[in-house]
Amino acid sequence: MQLRYASLVAAPLLALAVAAPASAQGRLPVTPLIGGYIPGDDIYEVADAAERVSIEKEATLAFGLNVEFGMLRGSLAYATGATISEEGQSGDIGEGSVLAATADVVLRPIPRLIIVQPYLLGGVGLKRTDYDWASQGIADAFPDNQSDFTLHLGVGADVMLGPMGLVVEVSDFISKQGDDDFGRHDAFGMLGLKFVLF
Repeated sequence: MQLRYASLVAAPLLALAVAAPASAQGRLPVTPLIGGYIPGDDIYEVADAAERVSIEKEATLAFGLNVEFGMLRGSLAYATGATISEEGQSGDIGEGSVLAATADVVLRPIPRLIIVQPYLLGGVGLKRTDYDWASQGIADAFPDNQSDFTLHLGVGADVMLGPMGLVVEVSDFISKQGDDDFGRHDAFGMLGLKFVLF
């Protein structure tokens, strides 16, 4: 199973590596981003046969970086300090952070509308989640960190004025929730400045 996931991640990363030298001779857009991390689901743990504890993650500030190679793109997204609370209880029980790195294909099915270019994106990569729990009892029941294969889907638009532009993007990193199907969502709403370096 791990070998299959590794091969799925390796293929687009290899494509990015092959595309990079050709792109260096033309346009190389780089986009630093800032925005919000929006957890799309909760963390669940079955404590015993009669009780299920629901752990809720909260939204927080996020950062990102996109580097484009024609239709291919490398994407990074990072958020830290997301507070974690237990449903029905007051106060925070920990903090969490998430780091995702993906290789994406960017599709622009609609021509640029004067200066606005909408786009769709999809790709694969890795997502790492780290937790800092407030008490040892919680830490024993939940993981400290987790790395997963992730799908990446999103929509966005850029407004270009010469070699610089503004980017607005919403994307979702989707991974497995335990032994279930792909049902764990970590979404990012980002705003960035695009610079064409070459």
